Amino acid sequence: MSYSPGRQRASIQLCTEQLGFALIAEATDLGVSARRMSPFERPSLSSWLQRPDEYDAIAWSHVDRAVRSVAHMSELTEHELQILQDVLLARSNGTRRERRTTTALLTGVAVGAGCDGRMYFAVRKRYPYGAYACRATARGEVCPTPAAIRSDRLEDYVVGRYRQTVSADTEVTREDLLRSGVRVIVAKGRPGGGPARLTGPDASRLAFSIEEPTDARQTG
Repeated sequence: MSYSPGRQRASIQLCTEQLGFALIAEATDLGVSARRMSPFERPSLSSWLQRPDEYDAIAWSHVDRAVRSVAHMSELTEHELQILQDVLLARSNGTRRERRTTTALLTGVAVGAGCDGRMYFAVRKRYPYGAYACRATARGEVCPTPAAIRSDRLEDYVVGRYRQTVSADTEVTREDLLRSGVRVIVAKGRPGGGPARLTGPDASRLAFSIEEPTDARQTG
């Protein structure tokens, strides 16, 4: 397969036309190895990754033009992807301010029981809510029991438990949860469950803990 700049450019142009996008710019890093250098370190590409609010998508001619390293794939699919996702989601539906579910409230708080790794927020197309899911594969790991759970229900559960613990009834932010050392461990769900599954999360899957069982808003 040829990876000449001209062939790559033609492939990208065809892709954008098929998707109905307008090609607004080109990032070319000739002579830079996708295996050795992170996308966030490449001279031309990195500047665009740092400005996700200026475009809707990035197209590569082939997936290995983006990343060829598991470690670099992890970079694209964890923290930086969360930032890109939040910005693009906010522009795509215009309602992000009205829905707490799109703010990744529990990033750094929710952990998968199978591998003890962070769970990350993922958008669910055509749904007003997303999901927190295990991302072990993005880290190059194998989780024996990868978990996923509806974001709005998990957030309501954690916020409710937090408010009970600190005896507060004010808005809860991600900073509050992290400052207080809040952690929720999520086990993989079981099939079935009946109508009870429609009312909220299965609490038997969840283990809530907090390092600071006092009002985290107090200082001094």
